Amino acid sequence: MNFHPIRRCRASEAPRRVPSERRRSTRFVMMSAGFFVGLAVLLAPISAQGATYSLALKPGRSATAVISDTSLTNAGGSVTITVPPIAARTAYVALQFRSPSPGTGYRTRVRILQNGDVYVSFSRVVNGSETLLLSKPAGFSVGTGQLIHLEGAVTGASPVALGVRSWVDGATKPSSWQQTYSDSSSARITSPGVTRIWGYSSAAATQSATVQYKDPTVSAVTAASPAPSQTPTVSGSTGKPSADTTGVPAGLTLKRHDGDVIIREAGTVLDRMDIHGFVVVRAADVKITNSIIRGGKAFGTATGLITNYGYPNLVIENVDFKAEYPSVYFDGIKGNNFTARRVHVVGNVDSVKIHGDNVTVEDSLLENTVYYDSDPYQGGGATHNDNIQILNGKNIKIIGNTIRGATNFAILGSASHADVPNLLIDNNWVDGGWCTVKLQELSGWNESATVTDNKFGPNRHVSYCAFQAEPSVTLLSSAGNVYEANGSPVVPLRVDS
Repeated sequence: MNFHPIRRCRASEAPRRVPSERRRSTRFVMMSAGFFVGLAVLLAPISAQGATYSLALKPGRSATAVISDTSLTNAGGSVTITVPPIAARTAYVALQFRSPSPGTGYRTRVRILQNGDVYVSFSRVVNGSETLLLSKPAGFSVGTGQLIHLEGAVTGASPVALGVRSWVDGATKPSSWQQTYSDSSSARITSPGVTRIWGYSSAAATQSATVQYKDPTVSAVTAASPAPSQTPTVSGSTGKPSADTTGVPAGLTLKRHDGDVIIREAGTVLDRMDIHGFVVVRAADVKITNSIIRGGKAFGTATGLITNYGYPNLVIENVDFKAEYPSVYFDGIKGNNFTARRVHVVGNVDSVKIHGDNVTVEDSLLENTVYYDSDPYQGGGATHNDNIQILNGKNIKIIGNTIRGATNFAILGSASHADVPNLLIDNNWVDGGWCTVKLQELSGWNESATVTDNKFGPNRHVSYCAFQAEPSVTLLSSAGNVYEANGSPVVPLRVDS
């Protein structure tokens, strides 16, 4: 089959060391003391807890059940959920407050990925249209049959205050909300409604499931201000990362630093800095937060504005990447063993270049790579600009990002230097590129991937190539991927370049 328009990407440079809504009513008991610390004060419970119930979830479909038919404006609740089997994931379960109908209300949610990772989040649904407000990892993973506890609350009107926390059965209950949110948007829900449990199984799931839940509780609460989030948040976010929800939060004062920063002490924290130089990580457990990284002048070798070749547990949160002296030698983040969360990377040859294990990129905006006619790493030919290029590594997760504006690929899983097993590409908004997402194998290395629930924009050089995966690449799951404009399915092209 002739398929010449889809370019095969060369292996890039090796790492270099550089700086039917069925109503159901149950009865409940009062929740544990201190449940609403920092968000609301517990009033008298409205009913009593008891039996085990279930939601029947089909792939791509949701289900709800009423757990309190008392109409409340300010309410809190809890429920214990049994983790469904892998084939029924990604799965969502939520307490839905202020819900006059199944398609309207606030959802305080847990999301269970296929690999068992758990996220907590908020969404607002109005007349069946759901808007993700905020999402972040709960900090634990689960297996089939384990129990997860979920607690949430919604109070107030201007703004509406939300809180959520979750923990696995047998672990210590978090002492405060894992996540809070203040919704001051014009679409906020201020009128009362019943409380429901809601569940959804991704279209990527391969089987239906009955999700069991027990001990649901609902109580009226008094309105109070939410506890502050761990990082500043933006009210009214659509859930699709943008310049407003990534990078340095508005209103922070940054301290200028001129020159490179080479980190050699474990546990170092860089916070609220404007760094006119490169950052090179050479220690474990480093955090870089609420800062701008600008880099310096090129010195003739491939360089990340932040580089980490293997030191464990680097966390990069709410950071802007803006090259002060753009160069063909620059990438945004380069290396491995890092989590990049709510970062905004503009420009560079690649936004993120992954050279090894344990990388998560989530809730971030990666955009507008810079094209150069001559690139020494492409034999003097033009640059191959990718928002994310994955050369090798295991435990790589690309989740919930906006990724756009690359000339080569938005995401390139190239398996160029070693195997790439079980790459996870989930719930992203992706656009642009020659093709938008491309998975390939080079030099005898193997690659497998789960590509689920991604939204594809309209822009790419080859219009019919939203997602290409070579036949030798194992797609562990590829479902729920759609064109953002009309919701029609994106089917992977299974051809060699």
